[in-house]
Amino acid sequence: MSNALWLYLVAGFLIVHGLGHVGGPWLFVKSWLSPELTHGAWKWLFTALWLVAMLGFIAAGIGVLQHQAWWRTAAIAASVVSLVVSALYIRGAPFNAAAADVVILVALLVAHWPSAELVGS
Repeated sequence: MSNALWLYLVAGFLIVHGLGHVGGPWLFVKSWLSPELTHGAWKWLFTALWLVAMLGFIAAGIGVLQHQAWWRTAAIAASVVSLVVSALYIRGAPFNAAAADVVILVALLVAHWPSAELVGS
C-alpha cells in the first residue's frame, strides 16, 4: 500500500473512532463500580471526559492529515481517557470503544506503528 493510503486509513480510523464517541454517553446506564456513576454529577463528569476524548481523536486524525508531530500524543491521551471511562461502564458500545483504544495504544506505544515515514509525521 502507498504511504498516502496509510495516511488516510490512520486518519480515518482516528476520526471515525472519535465520531463514534457521540453515542457513548447515552449508554452510560450501568457501572460495575457504583450505581452512583450512572446519574448526577458523576455521569456529567464522565460524559464530559468522553466528549474530550472524542475531540482528541478527531484532532489526532486531522493532525495526521496535516503531518503534525503532536497527533500521536493526542491519540494516546484520548485513548487513555476513553479507556478509563469505558472501563467504568464496560458493556455494549463502551466495550467496543475500549477495544479500539487498546488497538491504538498497542500500535503507538508497543509496536511504534505507524512510522513517521509511513504517514509523514
